[in-house]
Amino acid sequence: MTPSDPTNPYQSAANENPIGDNRGMDQESVESWLSLGRWQTFLSILGFLASFCLFAFVAFTVLFGMGGGRGRPVGGEAFFTLLVFLPMAVLVYLIPSVLLFKAGKQARDIASGETKSLVQVVQSQRSFWRYLGVLAIILLGFYAVAIGVAILSAMRF
Repeated sequence: MTPSDPTNPYQSAANENPIGDNRGMDQESVESWLSLGRWQTFLSILGFLASFCLFAFVAFTVLFGMGGGRGRPVGGEAFFTLLVFLPMAVLVYLIPSVLLFKAGKQARDIASGETKSLVQVVQSQRSFWRYLGVLAIILLGFYAVAIGVAILSAMRF
């Protein structure tokens, strides 16, 4: 054995991890990180599919709403749909899906030993949850305004 050989002569063969260099994590921790990464990837793919469905909905609404089969020019409904649902698809589905996909990759990388630091994994998780928290605060504010408008409009009648 040479001095540059990374093998530890005092480590038993039972403690070897077939997944890779995982910075001294036990097998349960490695499996937890792998499972977290798989679930995050799965849910991000579902988010990508949902955003694709919303994009398709907007495209079909704009295309088929252009005349409504009645020979009239592009109506306001199609542009309203485009202006409302397209940003909603990006904000609610696409951006969180990208962040979650990155976080899932980081979680799988920490389990396989490819990521040098746990800080990268935690930062990717933090960016995902921070985005969802800000989005939740914005939506709660929107709901509060919508409820206030609904109450005020109900009082007028």
